[in-house]
Amino acid sequence: MFGVEGSSQKKSWTFRDYIEEISSLLSMLHIERVTVVGLSMGGYQAFELWQTFPEKVSSMVLCDTRAEQDNEDALANRRDFIAAVRTHGPDEAVSRMLSNVFSPETYTKKQDVVDLFKRIVTKQSGDTIAATMQAIASRADSVESLATITCPVTFIAGKMIN
Repeated sequence: MFGVEGSSQKKSWTFRDYIEEISSLLSMLHIERVTVVGLSMGGYQAFELWQTFPEKVSSMVLCDTRAEQDNEDALANRRDFIAAVRTHGPDEAVSRMLSNVFSPETYTKKQDVVDLFKRIVTKQSGDTIAATMQAIASRADSVESLATITCPVTFIAGKMIN
């Protein structure tokens, strides 16, 4: 599914496509309702799941995510990221993402965590990473849907430490 971890690659996809796959998996496993935990991009997926299949969501945990879609500056940055990763591959993604994912303290005290992140990202193809970033860039704004959420929600936010 979507090229991650060796699954069949889909060149262009949206979070709606992803949620349709999740819904099919839940049905296949006979799971009627779930607690969705969405970290960063996973929060965007949680919003899409709520908007598409609210009856399947019993509660949500939203971590370091946001409901609004990208503004023009963020979209320009994503387009640049996509082009660079398509040209230079997954190592380019790692170099661009590290400072957004880890604090400087993590680099010095938890190198094993940083190394694991690098291994996970570089196992993906540049096209898979680019398609994922395109899905993020094309996601719908979820701000108005926040008022429709009727299940329990826990919000968790971190702070960037410099």
